[in-house]
Amino acid sequence: MGLTLLIAGADAVTVEEVKDHCRISQGVEDAQLSKWLKAAQRIAESVTGRALTIQTWTLKLDAFPAVNDGEIRLPKGPNWAVTSITYIDVNGVSQTLATANYEIDASKGRLRPTATGTGWPSTDDVYNAVTVTFTCGFGAAASVPETIKSAIFLIVADWYENRERAEDLSPGAKALLMAEWDGVYLPAHW
Repeated sequence: MGLTLLIAGADAVTVEEVKDHCRISQGVEDAQLSKWLKAAQRIAESVTGRALTIQTWTLKLDAFPAVNDGEIRLPKGPNWAVTSITYIDVNGVSQTLATANYEIDASKGRLRPTATGTGWPSTDDVYNAVTVTFTCGFGAAASVPETIKSAIFLIVADWYENRERAEDLSPGAKALLMAEWDGVYLPAHW
């Protein structure tokens, strides 16, 4: 299984919001704050297993699943929408699966063949024969949970105040992110 980000989402919080949180009045360090903001957002997305703002991803599979009723589970989330499902058929020809042949549970990121269909089509025996392109995320920055935004503020503020520290995230940032964690990813050292 391969997962690739095609289009990154917008920032969940702005540099101005971070500056307000950190009580920074000058604009001298805006570029550095922007870098830290993007890194903190990626940490928040990694820990929670969620896309914060709308992103486009591809999921590559070697074949359609045959177990669990042929269900495909999309990572990331929330609010999944499938853009397309393409596959390499048994003759080596790329095909696009009609939307009538599958259904999505957008609240849980699950795909399965429709009841009227005959299951997933057969694929060629090649790597990455199936490509699911999908979008996910809370939506606009205003829709991102405040606990996640607060964790981003804490991470950036900690990096701003402690530029040379080489430790993990602060306990406060960890606690806020863990409050939003949905069980997809948990680093072993936490």
